[in-house]
Amino acid sequence: MSAVRFPELPDIVQQCLDKGDTRDDVLKRIKREHPDIPSFSCVLGHVLWQSFSNDCLRSARTLGNIIRDYNLRTSRNPQLTVVEAGAAILQYIETDIVRRQGPRKVHRELRKGGTHMPRDFVHDFLSVVEPEKCEARHPGSKRVHTGKIERMGPNEEWSCDGHLKLVPEMGLYIWGIVDVYSRHIQQHFVLRDASVMVNVRALYLRVAKKYKGMCIPLTAALFLTDTSGIPFKASQHFHDADVKVYPAYSGLKSVYNITVERQWRPLYDEILENILIWFRAGLRNGVYHEQDTTHHAIMQWVWARVVQSAVSQWVEGRNSDHIRKQDEMLLPSGGRPDDFYYSPEDWGGVDCLVPIPDDVLDALMEEFTPPDLFQFGPPDVEAHCEAVHRVVLNSIHLDVKNAWSVVCHMITLLPM
Repeated sequence: MSAVRFPELPDIVQQCLDKGDTRDDVLKRIKREHPDIPSFSCVLGHVLWQSFSNDCLRSARTLGNIIRDYNLRTSRNPQLTVVEAGAAILQYIETDIVRRQGPRKVHRELRKGGTHMPRDFVHDFLSVVEPEKCEARHPGSKRVHTGKIERMGPNEEWSCDGHLKLVPEMGLYIWGIVDVYSRHIQQHFVLRDASVMVNVRALYLRVAKKYKGMCIPLTAALFLTDTSGIPFKASQHFHDADVKVYPAYSGLKSVYNITVERQWRPLYDEILENILIWFRAGLRNGVYHEQDTTHHAIMQWVWARVVQSAVSQWVEGRNSDHIRKQDEMLLPSGGRPDDFYYSPEDWGGVDCLVPIPDDVLDALMEEFTPPDLFQFGPPDVEAHCEAVHRVVLNSIHLDVKNAWSVVCHMITLLPM
């Protein structure tokens, strides 16, 4: 095969397949995220396409040729023996102490890590290894929800709230924003304490900066009813906006703020409960002392990064999960939150994002962001943790398995 014009394209396609994209999804994602790649003709040196038009980019057959010629990993071509596939499943589930993850979840997480195999194989293997737990996690009944939500499109309304399950033991708070129309999780933050209103302002602005605009209104818990606590000064950029007709903020009880509330239970079941068990297992290690404020700050510095990494991976997977087709639903179904959010026109929606100039957002972020937003202790403790992690531990990736050993290492290296 001759030299390729875009040698990175096979890797890009493999990354899309690892995320669970169908062939049509791969074509749409590449067109959206890599506009510099005009067509797939550049990677098939032995095939000469008539033009670099968008028609080539939409060709599923061309994509199939790339997958075949570059021997990319798929469920049909896992490039694993049965023994290797079984070993990969066992290695993954050994970290899931509570065994809350069923075959679909295990299959998805393995695929995200680049390990492909048929989902039926994962189910059959787990049925033999852990038959009772596998059957308990296999979907059987459908829960009927009363009431229906209808929205025009993504960014018409964002729903936000916080999660307190980690506060009693770890002192860590999770705060997130979810788009109501698409159920797309915009972002989750892990920090020491988000109950202070100024922190919520700063976090909201970071999400607005990420998506280059904001949503009006924002729906949150009733304790945020003081609109001065949320930085909607940006809405003043639109001088003709009537706040009585288009309120910047809507306060709801948690039982009605269901878009964000309904994703806390799966987050806890699939991720947080497992993290808590690992946390408790190493709590009495003889080095860490809960009552020592410096030790506590080091613990939070390490475990906050562990939780943030796990939650971010969970969010990415959640946004790429397929929502089954539900004809009675007024919101889009039969696709993924990523599809609903980034391609609303394919589902009859309209993007309602209110663009805000970068200089306005930057000024607001500077005004409302406290210097210690993501800090977990005094500056000298923060500097110590950063130095040990970067220099001594060579920026090791932090996870539930090594978190306590890293904490103990940092404590033993504290200056006397």
